[in-house]
Amino acid sequence: MNYDRRTAANMNTPNYWEGATDDLAKFNKLYALVEKKPNDAVVLRKCINGINKMTPFAIWASKCLPEEIAEGPHLAARRAVFKLTKDKEAVPEALLEAIQQYRTATQDLVRGAAPEHFSYQGFKVQNPLHMSEVLCMRTLEGVDFLKALFKKRGVEPLLADGIAVIVLLLDAGAAAYFNSETGELVLSVGELSKGDAGRFFDRKSNETVLHEFGHYVHRNYIRGEARDAWDAPWGEIPTKANPNARSRRPEEEQQVESLEVVTDYGKTDKFEDFAETFMIFMAKPELLTPTAKFRMQRALSLTGLYGKPVMRLATEEAMYNYDRRTAADEGTDRSTNPTVVEYAAQTMMKGKSPAAAAKDTAKKFDGFENMFFGPGIARVDAKVLEEALWERLVDFVIKNMAKMKEGMGHFALDGTMDHFKQKPPVRREVKKRITAKLGGNPFPNDDR
Repeated sequence: MNYDRRTAANMNTPNYWEGATDDLAKFNKLYALVEKKPNDAVVLRKCINGINKMTPFAIWASKCLPEEIAEGPHLAARRAVFKLTKDKEAVPEALLEAIQQYRTATQDLVRGAAPEHFSYQGFKVQNPLHMSEVLCMRTLEGVDFLKALFKKRGVEPLLADGIAVIVLLLDAGAAAYFNSETGELVLSVGELSKGDAGRFFDRKSNETVLHEFGHYVHRNYIRGEARDAWDAPWGEIPTKANPNARSRRPEEEQQVESLEVVTDYGKTDKFEDFAETFMIFMAKPELLTPTAKFRMQRALSLTGLYGKPVMRLATEEAMYNYDRRTAADEGTDRSTNPTVVEYAAQTMMKGKSPAAAAKDTAKKFDGFENMFFGPGIARVDAKVLEEALWERLVDFVIKNMAKMKEGMGHFALDGTMDHFKQKPPVRREVKKRITAKLGGNPFPNDDR
């Protein structure tokens, strides 16, 4: 997010723990009476009715504890109590047993809750809802990733300088946000504890935390000449984050495309561009195009005090060697390198035929050294790359055909052509290649 100034204090999120503690206090008073008069039907019935009204505690348990725990013994005990509220003939022994079972289940839930304040990986953590240790640990996996990554880079102290406190909320209105002014990193437990895969990493929490810290780096270290270098290509292009901003002109959209921003979200504005590019640059630089990598390396190297020492990769050698020709080096064939093929495939999506996309890609990368493909000069043969693009189109159609009813394969063919913005001659060639690969015409209802 763009220099987020929100704090957990002004989010006005529901504090389910307050309601839960109120319920627990009332229950403890009722149970104290039960202990004094365990055979008194009136006292027992009063306690049963009190338990049945402990809705805030039940809400806290359902929202702040793992589902498998919240719906375990506690839920069973609560249902037993509810049943007894309707059974006016229940004997005291049954009432007492239900109360004791509920008390045991409730105590187990509370013991599984993490404290409001604790330390994790050297960072202060606030857990105002007392969410369970399990949910907290799942959410904080992103912090583990961030710590390990920066330690590997030799720049771990940067984290301590940036993160003053980590705040865990059930729903922060976004997966996470970082207030660069206060150093408050707020994480949404409800979303990040699911362990869902991210766009680039095996955990969404990993890329979310790294992205948010990228905003901190942008705000605090990309200044002066470094800021000018990063901002210049964006010029006066309006942000997409503001619904009231004017629409971008075609030439502005084209300018954004020329930056080769790593994700669609990064195309929102220069701030999200930096955070998304930083995220990939730090953890998976091989996924960046040479243009995107160069932009980040240049910005970081220009920061002077923190640029080169902090990010390691942002050295002048790394910045400029990637496009330096070395006649003595015969180079390494990268024609079918997955990244080269993907770059060419993205070029096809601009309306270029496989032949034209392969030719443009080869012209861009052949004979150049770049960190994106590995050490050494990259050799890219346009003909070999073109064949790889035909294979990409064929495989794409076949994959989508498998999802359709028999005889409907031509819809997969049409969808692929639309996706890659290809014209009829390419469609005919792809159809021909698929027929040859499958040993028969899988498009009986297509006469084109």
